[in-house]
Amino acid sequence: MRGWRHPTNTLWRVPLVDTNQVATPTSQDIMLDGDLPAFLQANSLYECNTTEDLIKFYHGCLLFPVKSMWLKAIKAGYFKGWPGLTDKRVQKHIKVVDETEKGHMNRVRQGQRSSKTPPKGDHMDTPEQNPTNEKTHLIFMTMVEATGKIYSDQTGRFPITSARGNAYVVIFYNYDGNHIKSVPIKNRTKEELLRAYKLAYQYYWARCFKPRVHKLDNETSELVEEFVAEQQVRMEYTPPDNHGQNSAERCVQTWEEPFRGRLCRAATKLSHGTMAPHHRASRSHFEYDATMPPKSSLISI
Repeated sequence: MRGWRHPTNTLWRVPLVDTNQVATPTSQDIMLDGDLPAFLQANSLYECNTTEDLIKFYHGCLLFPVKSMWLKAIKAGYFKGWPGLTDKRVQKHIKVVDETEKGHMNRVRQGQRSSKTPPKGDHMDTPEQNPTNEKTHLIFMTMVEATGKIYSDQTGRFPITSARGNAYVVIFYNYDGNHIKSVPIKNRTKEELLRAYKLAYQYYWARCFKPRVHKLDNETSELVEEFVAEQQVRMEYTPPDNHGQNSAERCVQTWEEPFRGRLCRAATKLSHGTMAPHHRASRSHFEYDATMPPKSSLISI
């Protein structure tokens, strides 16, 4: 079964009658994302002998996420509709996976285990509860004003250029929606950076999000600055000696983790230049991850 995906509502469109002809999108179905192919393919699993094979198949489709993160998402109800997927089955069949370990090999920061005795009355102590506390059914709600902030940063050059000529990835982080958007680029010229920024802004506009503040990296160009200024977005720059102020710095590492895991799973005979399928899978991975609320996100930004 072959068809195309609508860029606005993300619904699949396939012909109802088998005419042995390749389905073509109409003029209204033009893809908004320039790095997507004209046709996408929807695959389904017909044969699965055991429950263990099914759970491992789901784990690979999600780019081998951390087990604790996956369990948290399942318990939160974000995987309703996945046949046979439960937290108990994941707990039973998913053990130590090499792809997950290789994709999350991060150096441990220094000073995590202090040898000094902590002072008494630490603010991290659990406060004592009032013995007369009673359970209620009261629910409290609050409203938080949207900031409209987005952050952007570029990855380093990949060791091998992809078959489509891409060698870098520009990462955009939407703070309010806690969403990571990635756009591959061929080089770091001003024209390529401008193309990536236009695709990212079109992506947000199509989803009714208009940025108001954009935190830029130091490596930018006049074309990018002019484009951002034309959108009436206030620009802020990351200090050269403090890159930690740019949240996209952390998002680069978060984005690369499932990307590396998928590359570790790829067949050894697969050409290293086929980076585009892995990039699309990593992007889909964060589209499912970033549906979590900002303060309880699974991707820990």
